[in-house]
Amino acid sequence: MLGNYAYGGRFGRSECKNSSSDISVQHHRCEDVVRGIRAVPTDSGVGDHDGVTVVPAHLADELADICEKQDDIETYLALRIAAGEPLWGVYPPSAQAYADYEAWVRGGRGNVLR
Repeated sequence: MLGNYAYGGRFGRSECKNSSSDISVQHHRCEDVVRGIRAVPTDSGVGDHDGVTVVPAHLADELADICEKQDDIETYLALRIAAGEPLWGVYPPSAQAYADYEAWVRGGRGNVLR
């Protein structure tokens, strides 16, 4: 879900409340404070049943790059574990696991078995 949050009848800081885990999307021009987090209309947000993350617009590109790399590393580690390696030593990733990941990327992302 991308967007802002829904509140009862009127919009505004004093009206802010989290209605449920199913947050409706409504667009408006005011600044919102939800559970101590400030969000403005240019910010990006994503949410699911576990919660909501708000990303300030000026950090969105930088954080997208970081998140894409982390997702790629997680995919690599999951492939290693699915190939039969034990979880311990692979996850959480050690310095060696990061080095192996970088070598895997340089090698064209082929087979993860060593």
